Amino acid sequence: FKQYLRTTHRRDIRVGLWTPNGAAFAFEGYFGVESGSLTIDRGRNVARQGQLSVYSLESTIGNLEGEALRNYLEEITAGSAEITVEWGMQFSDLTEEWVTIARLRIEESSIEANSVGVQITSAMDAGVRLTDFYLVTPYAPFDINGDKLTYVEAIQDLVGTSYPSAAQPTWAVDPSIDAASTPPDGTAFSGSRWDAVNSLAAGINAAVGVDYEGNWFIRPKVVSDPVVTWVMNAGSNGVLVTEVTTFSRRDQFNAVGVRWSSPSGDNGLAYLVDNDPFSPTYYDGPFGRKPKPVESVDTIETEAQAIDYASSLLAESKGRTRAIALTAVHMPLLEPGDH
Repeated sequence: FKQYLRTTHRRDIRVGLWTPNGAAFAFEGYFGVESGSLTIDRGRNVARQGQLSVYSLESTIGNLEGEALRNYLEEITAGSAEITVEWGMQFSDLTEEWVTIARLRIEESSIEANSVGVQITSAMDAGVRLTDFYLVTPYAPFDINGDKLTYVEAIQDLVGTSYPSAAQPTWAVDPSIDAASTPPDGTAFSGSRWDAVNSLAAGINAAVGVDYEGNWFIRPKVVSDPVVTWVMNAGSNGVLVTEVTTFSRRDQFNAVGVRWSSPSGDNGLAYLVDNDPFSPTYYDGPFGRKPKPVESVDTIETEAQAIDYASSLLAESKGRTRAIALTAVHMPLLEPGDH
């Protein structure tokens, strides 16, 4: 696949339209994309957000006009219709390959008079469901029978409740995640459902989010998968267009602290530093001592939990002296968090 990016090829973007239950929504075929943008940022709760200008290819929407078309757009927007954004390549032998890069819910759409195009002015991944459905009443991690839920079960409960009962989300839970531990007695949340999910995830040193197909995942906060290498060579047969490298200390820290407290009243602070003398951010070296503000997480009740979470924070905070902003031929197989 990668070698074709360096040779003459045709690239296309298309979107498919789907109902919440996964069935095709009143048409067959796809929409072509005239213009638009898709931003994928793992630092946000709603990681994938986009806006697109689409036009009809083979769908029945091409036969709708005026009020009928406006009613149709209102129906798919209010009905939580979803789009799949797909990246395609036509090879020199005229074969094609398509890769899904996002599944998004239509948040806002519009149409201009005398125009055959439709503007999807806002589309977001399934994380927006948690943003919409704040905690109307305080939430405690118990099931309907009064039995205490584990961290994982509570996260899945908070997410699942934001979906219709007949269309529950699918999950991928990393086997290394602690699926047996339960939150501390007295744990309760109010307000933001995302804050509750993230707090529970911190208790088991995990990250929660939505993948490119719209499925939810719970995985280690710092992923230790093998490094994936993509060589972005420049030149006439290269994939690199521009590159700007910035060196900064702004978001770089060499010490982190996490406070913990147990229901019995025990409490403490797990404070970790970069103690590697060969590290460029060595705590007692030329870099200087720069601790990250101390974090307090309600769901962390033991020193071991605090140390585990602090280890991930320290790993994320070191080595950020170099940031590379580049423009290149898009590689759809790369995901945020790949390293």
